[in-house]
Amino acid sequence: MKSPVLYIIESLICSGLFLIVYQLMIDRATSYLIRRRFLILSVAVSCMIPLLQIPIATNNLPKSIQTTYGAINTQAEYTGSNALLYIGCTIYLLGVLAMATSAFSQLYRLKKLHRYGKETKEGGQITVISKAVKSPFSFWHTIYLPPIANDAERSHILAHECAHILHGHSKERILMEVAKTVFWFNPFIWIATRWLTEVQELEADREALSNGFKLNDYQATLLKYLFGVNLDVVNCMSRHSLSYRFKAMTKVQAHQNWRIWILLPMVMLSLALFAVTPSRSVSGPLILIDGQQADRFDHIPPEQIKAVTVLKDSKNINKYKQQYGQQAGNGIILIELIR
Repeated sequence: MKSPVLYIIESLICSGLFLIVYQLMIDRATSYLIRRRFLILSVAVSCMIPLLQIPIATNNLPKSIQTTYGAINTQAEYTGSNALLYIGCTIYLLGVLAMATSAFSQLYRLKKLHRYGKETKEGGQITVISKAVKSPFSFWHTIYLPPIANDAERSHILAHECAHILHGHSKERILMEVAKTVFWFNPFIWIATRWLTEVQELEADREALSNGFKLNDYQATLLKYLFGVNLDVVNCMSRHSLSYRFKAMTKVQAHQNWRIWILLPMVMLSLALFAVTPSRSVSGPLILIDGQQADRFDHIPPEQIKAVTVLKDSKNINKYKQQYGQQAGNGIILIELIR
C-alpha cells in the first residue's frame, strides 16, 4: 500500500499534467461539451489512478530496473512514522470538515432562499423570486431571481439560466465540489473547478444568444446583475472572466473535437507512471519489516536493525500462510527496526 505522502505527490503530478494538456490541446480548440468532459475526467483520473496498484512481473527485467522498482515500492510502503501519520490524518480530516461545513452552509442558505421566496414557473422552469437574491443564479432545476421589472432583462437572464439547467451544469458543479472537499490539498482541482465554471458560463452565454438577443443588450444585462450571491455549488451570473466572456460571444466556437482522444495516451501514461508496481516473487522467502511486507531489505542500514528472526518450520509459518499465501511456505524473515 502506498504511503499518503507518495499518493499526494503522484496525484499532484498527475492532475498537473492533465491541466497542462488541457491548456495546450483542449481549451479554446474544442466544443464546450468536450472541455467540460475533459476537465471532469482529468480530476477523476488524477485522483483514482495513484490509488491503483497494477502488478508487473520484474523477474525478466534488467537488474537496474528491478532495483528501481523495488526501491520505489519499499519507499511507498514504509515511509513515515506513526506520529507523523497521526498528525497528517488529523490535518486532512480537519480540512475535509472545513470544506464540508462550508458546502452545507451554502446549501442551507439556498434552502432559506427557496423557503422565503415566491415560487413561480416561467419558461417551464421553477423560478424563485426573492429580494434577498442580488444576482440571478440557478441550482439543479430551479432558477433564483431578484424582482425584475424589465421584460427584456428577464428574458436574457431566464435564457442564460435555462441553458445551465439544460446542460446539467449543477451536477458537474456538485461533483467538483465533492472532489474539492475530499482532495482539498490539491490546488489543481481548484483550478480545474474554476476553469469548468468559465466554460459553463461561456456555454450558457452562447445558448442564450442563440435566441436572437442583441449582443449589446445581453451584455448590458450581465453588467447590471454582476454582483450578488456567489455560492460555489450554484451557477450564477458572476463577474468571473467577464471580459473574456464578452470577447468569446463574438467568436465562432471551435470544434476540433478529435482532440479528446488525447485522453487515451494520457491515461495510459498515468497508469504506467503511477499505478504499475512490481509483482512479488514467490520463489524467495516472505520478508516482513515491522509487520509490513517488503520485496527486499538490503537497503536498510545495519545500525537501524534491532532484530532479525528467520522462521522455517511449518508450525511457526502456518499462521502466516493464511494472510500471505504460498510465499510464506518458502520461509519468513522478520525484521524489527529501531524506533
